[in-house]
Amino acid sequence: MTVPAEEDVHEATFMQWPNSRAVYDDPVFLRITQDTIAEIANTIAEFEPVIMLAPAEEHGRMRRLSQKVEVWDIPKISGRGILALCSPGKGMSWS
Repeated sequence: MTVPAEEDVHEATFMQWPNSRAVYDDPVFLRITQDTIAEIANTIAEFEPVIMLAPAEEHGRMRRLSQKVEVWDIPKISGRGILALCSPGKGMSWS
């Protein structure tokens, strides 16, 4: 699998909402990080679709996101994150 170059034509940008207390153990740093991610997503959404991935229980905390940012529910997992694999013509699988 190859990752396309940043400037390659694409249909949307996928982002993941920062929420892991294992990664962001300082609540102030987590809030600052979430504010920054929201600002980045909102800016990108002015130019192309943005899909933000987040566990359902985080959706209420994502009020800073523009209405232009689409939020997709993902299962909450322990640890540092999830791996999403995209296969052309076959969609997305989670592991």
